[in-house]
Amino acid sequence: AGPLRLFLRFAARAAQPVLLLVLVVGYSRLTWKRSGEWRSTSSLFLSAVKVCPRSAKVRYNLAHDYSAMGNLEQARRHYQLASS
Repeated sequence: AGPLRLFLRFAARAAQPVLLLVLVVGYSRLTWKRSGEWRSTSSLFLSAVKVCPRSAKVRYNLAHDYSAMGNLEQARRHYQLASS
């Protein structure tokens, strides 16, 4: 059991940098993807609606953004969804 235990300990230590690299690359990709959603308030609130479609706060903020852009039809729709 001695050599097997030594091998397992070595394998676990050798795998740590690989696991760390996989985690860093994975989270970097998620961060890169999410950063695109912060380019404008519209893209941010549109992504929030996908995650929380029943959130009145998100709908209100999206409606307010549409209203500021002059898109009154979309603004009205989201104001109604926010109040229902």
